[in-house]
Amino acid sequence: MITEKDLVLTDQEKGPDGPLHEYLNSRGIIFDFIQEVDKVKMIDLILYKRQNQNQRIALVLSIDSILRLCNENKKLSNVDFFQKHNILLVHCERDTTYRLIKMPDKDYQILKPLTITCFNEGIAGNFIKQKYPNFTFLDLHHGHFNWPVYHGELVKKNTDRNKRFMAFFNAVGHHRRHRKMLYDTLEQNSLLYDSIVKVHTEHSVTTKPSVAYSSNSYPDLYFKNTRLQLQLPDLNTYGQTNFEIVCESLGAEDNDDTFFLTEKTLKPIVMKHPFIILGPQNYLQTLKQLGFKTFGDFVDESYDKCGNTQQRIDLIAQQVKMLTLEQSNKFYNSTRQICQHNLDHLYYLHGKYKSSYWNKLNTFFARPDTVYNNKFPESFDSQSL
Repeated sequence: MITEKDLVLTDQEKGPDGPLHEYLNSRGIIFDFIQEVDKVKMIDLILYKRQNQNQRIALVLSIDSILRLCNENKKLSNVDFFQKHNILLVHCERDTTYRLIKMPDKDYQILKPLTITCFNEGIAGNFIKQKYPNFTFLDLHHGHFNWPVYHGELVKKNTDRNKRFMAFFNAVGHHRRHRKMLYDTLEQNSLLYDSIVKVHTEHSVTTKPSVAYSSNSYPDLYFKNTRLQLQLPDLNTYGQTNFEIVCESLGAEDNDDTFFLTEKTLKPIVMKHPFIILGPQNYLQTLKQLGFKTFGDFVDESYDKCGNTQQRIDLIAQQVKMLTLEQSNKFYNSTRQICQHNLDHLYYLHGKYKSSYWNKLNTFFARPDTVYNNKFPESFDSQSL
């Protein structure tokens, strides 16, 4: 736990997101930024701010800054280096879980021996805990719940849903190979008929935004003035299809049970679309634990429990095979109540995001005596008043 005796420092540009800064300010916890100074080692900038040599330093940093400290250290092992300087390392940035899972081996070998508290975005399973045995994971939040919630009211009503499903495969990079595996399996089994499928295997939509597939669904001014281009659901495609095959960011590694929710799952929820999700093992199970409903009464979701990625894909392909155009239309029409529940629940989680996040931070920061309220209310319903 971080106390008021600790010196709390963070990297200014790459460090914690807004809710954490707001939390520290609201709790009266004093912290400072580590400024960039040309040709000066980061550790020297940190030690300069210390009041006395016995004071512990709590560094709340991005992985890039932690790696920089390690790479600048030439005299001691990195473990001894941080112990010598009495430093508590905290990893906090957007997409924490995703970054750790896809870490290049060179950087992974640096991080693995370190003792780090991770302010985790997502839920750490056994897979990532075994991968980083000295990390302590605090599952604080699901960051995408805090993003603007776009709704599907712009979709034309009573459209002819003449396509079975939609799927988007941004299959660039080794850590996304499960997407290419799923696409190949569907193609080899002739299951891509009557569907809308978009594939990117040579460049990423994040590095070449001109291929963002939602650009034709919104007025030009609306699309150009949002920084969330890739978060926008493709209204035209959702209006033509009956369900979505979602390929989440994680899921390539066998037996990976990490839960990391992104806009890919939230898009069909926002659009009130039923879905089949290729993600890590037990992804749907965790989604239900968060209060969402899935579609096990209409499709066999036993694939979710399968640890082997290719076997999980094969089980998904079996369900896709059964969902002909007629059956997929019944699938869509029969799931209206579930989809409405999921949208309503997303609005609820979006509204309580910050209070839930801050309450979990309370378990790690010792609050000054001047702060009188011990807990942020989760909601203001009749039971909490």
